[in-house]
Amino acid sequence: MRTIKNTNSSISLIDNDIFHVIYDKDTIISVADFQETEQVYHEVSQGKKLKFLVEFPKFVTATAEARKWAETNQVEAISEAIVFNNLGQRMLIRFYLLLRIHEHPIKIFTNKETALEWLRIEA
Repeated sequence: MRTIKNTNSSISLIDNDIFHVIYDKDTIISVADFQETEQVYHEVSQGKKLKFLVEFPKFVTATAEARKWAETNQVEAISEAIVFNNLGQRMLIRFYLLLRIHEHPIKIFTNKETALEWLRIEA
């Protein structure tokens, strides 16, 4: 799969089963950004579940509306790894994950390599 460039992210497929999203630096993510990602996931996955890797570089944040949308709109995935480089981002997502019911395993990481290792061994 080639890299697909959305408005504020780039999407590719790793190892044929890891859907990789990296948001652009200095971005404020909107509902539309999350919807674009979801649409590409459905096109790429063709009805089967994939592993999901999402990276949020420093100075990336989501609007309140986008965070609320993300709470109620989960893609059907095998597992999900979220990479945050910023301590504030990690604290916010940990709190969010405590309150959210998960349909699949989700784990937070500080770098892509460790996240990929976990995804590759996760069923």
